[in-house]
Amino acid sequence: MEPFTDSIIQGVKMTSKESGIAALERAMDIVMMFQQEKRELGVTEISRLLGLHKSTVHRCLNTLERRGFVQQNPTTSRYWLGIKFYILGSLYTETMSLCPIASPFIQELADQLNEAVHLAVLDRFCGENLQVIVIDKVETRQRLSITPSIGSGAPVHCCGVGKAMMAFAGEETLNKLLQYRFTPFTAHTITDRETFLQELEKVRSLGYAMDRDELEMGLTCVAAPIFNHRGEVVAAVSTSGPTTRMVATLEEKIIPSVKQIADRISSRLK
Repeated sequence: MEPFTDSIIQGVKMTSKESGIAALERAMDIVMMFQQEKRELGVTEISRLLGLHKSTVHRCLNTLERRGFVQQNPTTSRYWLGIKFYILGSLYTETMSLCPIASPFIQELADQLNEAVHLAVLDRFCGENLQVIVIDKVETRQRLSITPSIGSGAPVHCCGVGKAMMAFAGEETLNKLLQYRFTPFTAHTITDRETFLQELEKVRSLGYAMDRDELEMGLTCVAAPIFNHRGEVVAAVSTSGPTTRMVATLEEKIIPSVKQIADRISSRLK
């Protein structure tokens, strides 16, 4: 899937003197005009309000419509904001409300386990390159800690949080696995779709996911999904650390603790 900015730039006919930034700003001006006017707008009206050629406005709107950022009323031929803005807004709202709710719980988990704890979400706008993004983290005081930082990403097929969220993802997200590239990172990485789907069945059955030396040798992660009030998976919480240290208390302490914290966060979101 093309990035949003690339799509807009490609949808606007540019002269040799125009830059990609100028084209993007033009498209954003059109989008912001909907916010300012708070109503449907036609090509001619947008052209007049912004001082742009009608052909330029039309090409830009066509691109925005194709990507779901605007929609055309078939009766009036006017345009309004599309469903993609609702999706983006929902993601932003959920993510921004999720962090303050989850923060004390992931701190509690980190204190219990004395290991690093992460809160991650699925990047829904990365096309077929499905990945997770870490949005919050509590560091560990332990030595020999190899853990991702806030803002970092990882492919879904080789990390605990990715498996935890994909196991409960909707059909649209799961269908992206048809084009997904199962890149091997270690000798333990899952490298085919069928094996990955079997792994997701296991995650659904157990209620938690784990990767052991799949993304990086010597690193083990245990993760559990977090659900919103609609029962949709919106995030996952995980703890990770050196495999040699994690295996000692994996079954009796780490797995039950991660599942319990995920359930408690989900309850707060409901």
